[in-house]
Amino acid sequence: MSITRRGKILKLSGAIGVEDAEIIYAQYEQQLFTKVDLQQCDHLHSTVFQLLVVFQIPIYKYPQKPELASWFVHSASVYTSQQEA
Repeated sequence: MSITRRGKILKLSGAIGVEDAEIIYAQYEQQLFTKVDLQQCDHLHSTVFQLLVVFQIPIYKYPQKPELASWFVHSASVYTSQQEA
């Protein structure tokens, strides 16, 4: 797992597990980021996916893996924002 921030963009890389949900939520609650970059994410635990959907956190870049990207395509609550933070 790798969670990094570049400005107001939270970048998730590799395998993001359930233990990362608390870290992501804490940073979201503190308004440390406004968008999420999932381009290099290989695995996303469903809890993290639910967190992104429930709080309608904008996706800056979708995952490269088609099977993971399809989760977001089928979710009407998540939307893309391609503007820089």
